[in-house]
Amino acid sequence: MEATQQMTQQMNVRIGVQRKRDGDARLASLGFTPSKAVQGFYDFLSREGVRDADVRAVIEPTPRDGGREERLRKLDDLHAVQQRVIAFYAERGITRDPLPNLLSDRELYEEALVERYEERGLL
Repeated sequence: MEATQQMTQQMNVRIGVQRKRDGDARLASLGFTPSKAVQGFYDFLSREGVRDADVRAVIEPTPRDGGREERLRKLDDLHAVQQRVIAFYAERGITRDPLPNLLSDRELYEEALVERYEERGLL
């Protein structure tokens, strides 16, 4: 065996048919083979200084909208619960706001930023 040759190992993976077609087409348009893409990914994983958050971002990226639709659905659900609580208190003659705002908008925004930075491994 030549000194410059490296031993290789074959990998077998299961992937959805359409995902494979779409991925192969994209790779081909960039001039890469699936083997070259896997080798490149493993090279990326092997680099010193690559953070776990970077690897997770490649393997499980967040939706392009950052999960906006899911967050909006959850906010709608929360609003519905709040309305039921307010109605519950109103039926009992309680008129003050039973759900006071504990944090200002600015504090909520800062809290969300900290959470996002932590998810990305920046904090």
